Amino acid sequence: DAFRRATDADPSFALAWYRQAAALAASALIGPARESSARAFQHRARLSEHDRQLLEAQHAWITGQSGEAERRYASLVTGWPESLEGWFLLGDVQFHSNPYRGKRVTLARHPLERALALDPAHLGSITQLARIAALERRPGDLSSLVEAALALSPTGDQALGLRALAAFSLS
Repeated sequence: DAFRRATDADPSFALAWYRQAAALAASALIGPARESSARAFQHRARLSEHDRQLLEAQHAWITGQSGEAERRYASLVTGWPESLEGWFLLGDVQFHSNPYRGKRVTLARHPLERALALDPAHLGSITQLARIAALERRPGDLSSLVEAALALSPTGDQALGLRALAAFSLS
């Protein structure tokens, strides 16, 4: 609602459109996410180079161009190695799209670890790394990552799935 109010107040507010697209995509509302991403893309010229690259990478991903999104996120973190969002989204696009491109999901581990090094409480990175630890059959890492995630968000939307992953993988 806040992003919608922001874009209603200023239809050229590219970052509000960008964040709205991310929220809609995370809620599996792909059609509306693509519409918001397209609006953000139209108004990207006013953004800083870093934010413009984030927006362009997201737009590629949301429109189904995962290889282009990965290339853009990789370019972004080369220029801004301290970009938490860039590292996480690079790992996230690899995690979700690599199997469809004949690549291993586990290649996402490096960028997600970089994101976690920048913010040790980054729940998205912890959650994806726990899934990778389960895939790689690393029970010690899985256990500590699930414990960290549950300490940060014991009743969050990922908690039940992480508990099940740990129970299944660690039994």
